[in-house]
Amino acid sequence: MNEELLRLAQIAKDYTGLGVVYIKDSEIRTTRSRKFDAVMIKACIINILQNEHKLGVSKIGNLMGFDHTTIIHHVQAHDQRYQYEPEYKKLFDVLKKETNNKNPYFIDVDEVVQMIREIV
Repeated sequence: MNEELLRLAQIAKDYTGLGVVYIKDSEIRTTRSRKFDAVMIKACIINILQNEHKLGVSKIGNLMGFDHTTIIHHVQAHDQRYQYEPEYKKLFDVLKKETNNKNPYFIDVDEVVQMIREIV
């Protein structure tokens, strides 16, 4: 799962230009920054790990170096942030799409509709 955390963090960095995960002494570390953008990225990654990878809050906390209560806070705040913070929504959707594209059984309905339109 460490590889998936690093992959998600790299996708988020490519999208936002801000890195929030790094490796020090062969351990994965997460920045402690409380700046809005850094918190938003970490919250998106937490919710992808919880929603798409079905990891528990303790596992995510251990993986990212946070207490499980921090993870619970971000999971509970997800619906509000997704609805009212456009940048959060965009980043979450990018990460979710990349996660689903990695899944060989994922079917992108928009792509299927586009293929059907091209055939007809």
